[in-house]
Amino acid sequence: DAPVNVSSFYVVCDGVGGCENGEVASRTVCDAFGRFLSKNNWDRTFEIKNFSKALDYAYDALEKAIANTGTSDMATTLTFVAFHKGGALVAHIGDSRVYQIRPMVGILYRSNDHSLVNALVHAENMTPEEAVNHPKSNVITRSMTHATPGKERSSATVLNITDVAAGDY
Repeated sequence: DAPVNVSSFYVVCDGVGGCENGEVASRTVCDAFGRFLSKNNWDRTFEIKNFSKALDYAYDALEKAIANTGTSDMATTLTFVAFHKGGALVAHIGDSRVYQIRPMVGILYRSNDHSLVNALVHAENMTPEEAVNHPKSNVITRSMTHATPGKERSSATVLNITDVAAGDY
């Protein structure tokens, strides 16, 4: 069965600790995605270009919120899933993971954290075992925040999963 008259996307944002107004940043980004995508036609394939437009809209809303609060020290992570005719588009910025789990098989897809410790593990400067209790495990390398002049907005890691089977979650 297919959902009727509902949006087929989910957004989870988590305000970055150590920053002021993380709850404002997370609410602003979630609401912006909701506004932008509420009129999307989910009968068609949702492509990366569609997500990029929604992400730009959310960044613009975040910039307005930052201007209204008077603080540039506000940030959020983003995890996004959109189910569409061609599968599921997943995206994330930060350390909130996305998994695709298939019963009787296990984890088929696992996103990689945008974190300092994960980068060190992937660069083979640290073992996965050393990473488990590392004192810098809370340091993220990407978040949605104010882009200072000359610095680009953090990009999302985006993947379109076309292998979605009944029973997956």
